[in-house]
Amino acid sequence: MKKLKKENEINSDAVLVGQNFIEGSKIGKCEIYSSKIVNSIVCDGVKIVNSVLENCVVKNNSTIGPFCYLRNNAFIGKNCRIGDFVEVKNSFLDDGVKASHHAYIGDAFVGRNTNIGCGTVFANYNGKIKQKIFVGENVFIGANVNLVAPIDVGKNSFIAAGTTVREDLEDSTFFVTVLNNKKKKI
Repeated sequence: MKKLKKENEINSDAVLVGQNFIEGSKIGKCEIYSSKIVNSIVCDGVKIVNSVLENCVVKNNSTIGPFCYLRNNAFIGKNCRIGDFVEVKNSFLDDGVKASHHAYIGDAFVGRNTNIGCGTVFANYNGKIKQKIFVGENVFIGANVNLVAPIDVGKNSFIAAGTTVREDLEDSTFFVTVLNNKKKKI
């Protein structure tokens, strides 16, 4: 994301409550509660609570936080829910994506209306290079899932809780790791 001007552009109808730090950002008609926002664009209808946003874009009617960290080229689409203790870095989240709590989303593209469960990790770094993860639209990712890059998850897929995905999944795949560590694609 290119660096914005040092000055802020804040809509006169924006509601700012508590201690906020805003620098070099464009803020629409939204609500911000005790947050830090640097070099970012926050559109109309957004609600941000106790979070840090650096070098990112949040589109209309999304909710961020509490205790969320959006950084380095995070793009959050319209009507998204990025909840408590979620970190998003260098990723594009399309409209309607939900990551309600405790997740890391890095170097990824996430399609519209996808659900990212609690404890999900986008494992994008192998110790030497960062790789991409592509998730299609309308995907359900259960709790405590590991997506190991580089992979593509097809649209309308379902990944069961506690699963580690190390390979591409076709559209409409049901993927689960069973107790004896064997995986099943249905």
